Amino acid sequence: MSWIKVIPFEEATGKLKQIYKKIKGPNNHIDNVLSIHSLRPHTLTGHMSLYKNTLHHSNNTFPNWFLELLGTYTSYLNKCDYCYKHHFTGMKRFLND
Repeated sequence: MSWIKVIPFEEATGKLKQIYKKIKGPNNHIDNVLSIHSLRPHTLTGHMSLYKNTLHHSNNTFPNWFLELLGTYTSYLNKCDYCYKHHFTGMKRFLND
């Protein structure tokens, strides 16, 4: 839960709603790390562009599980429990594929 105001999926309109529809998870869930951009949707677009081009670009030569491992380890070093759980879950998902 963030300490700044966020706009949930159900209350989003316009450009924010369009972006949310592209990134939502099950039950219209928006990850906290993304919803904190809701007051400035253009920053959410930038966040997603950086994330996808860094970790999920088709020209990456490393396997996805390894990229998520790097995210997991970096999050561990940064003592960011939220990011650690997020990347660890992604790593497990890719290892099970």
